[in-house]
Amino acid sequence: MDAKTGKNIWKKDRNLESKDEAQDSYSSPIFLRGAGRTQIVVAGAESLNAYDPANGEEIWIYGGLKVQHPYGRTISGPTTGEGVIVTVASGFQNRGYTVGLKAGGKGNITRSHRLWTCDKFSSDCPSPVIYGGKLFFIRDDGIASCLDLKTGEPHWQERVFSANVKVSPVAGDGKIYFMNGQGNCVVVKAAPKLEVLATNELNEATLSTPAVGDHKLFIRTEEHLYCVTK
Repeated sequence: MDAKTGKNIWKKDRNLESKDEAQDSYSSPIFLRGAGRTQIVVAGAESLNAYDPANGEEIWIYGGLKVQHPYGRTISGPTTGEGVIVTVASGFQNRGYTVGLKAGGKGNITRSHRLWTCDKFSSDCPSPVIYGGKLFFIRDDGIASCLDLKTGEPHWQERVFSANVKVSPVAGDGKIYFMNGQGNCVVVKAAPKLEVLATNELNEATLSTPAVGDHKLFIRTEEHLYCVTK
């Protein structure tokens, strides 16, 4: 849409023949910048694909992200960085998996651009975060993971909460911030060995991912908006 007028510029159907709730997507699109071209990357309907933001032309598609259960919908959003795109095939009931793709390409890249697949500890709701050559994510039951971004090899996978995690981790200042549904945060070093730096408890319900900016961390709960800084 035109941001100033609200007028539709283009519209594309994503009828990819998925079934049941797999047709749905609850994740947000992201921008992929590089190789002289900006792309919009969208996850859902058991596929990940990219469009030209100017005219809606499909640039590439990665398919086959099917999970064997009737609730194979996509909630966790894709993420990109350091030449890699990461997407999660629904982690519902711990049956999903995470895929790392080489950024770029044109047309059907299902066979040509996959770098790795991790079939354990994939999240259902929280989106992964890329930081310093590593991928960090957390499963809804509280098990967090650190993978090598290029190979998918796990550096560590440990429980940091007992359950109830819907919030995506965020990164900054050499740290990863994991938060659960009670607004309680575990801060770990962004390193190939797990090192917990701090544990902070708000004990307030939240489904919102923290925002990072201007050396501050903004946390929204059901009752308050917090700004945390040094």
